[in-house]
Amino acid sequence: MDFETDICGLCGEPGADKIACPNHWPGEQTSHTGFVHAECENDEQIRAFNELTQHQRDAFLREVSKYG
Repeated sequence: MDFETDICGLCGEPGADKIACPNHWPGEQTSHTGFVHAECENDEQIRAFNELTQHQRDAFLREVSKYG
């Protein structure tokens, strides 16, 4: 990645160090650039996870596992 294309799609700052994960928890903000800082993505995953009930988490995981 170079400085022109490594903008984090979550925080908008340069230096994104990874391609965004293709799977997202319900309610999780997704990258609009395709690249993210690992820390930004982790923080957003934790935020979205914590807003779900255990029932919602279980339902999401059952749905995702159908395609694995």
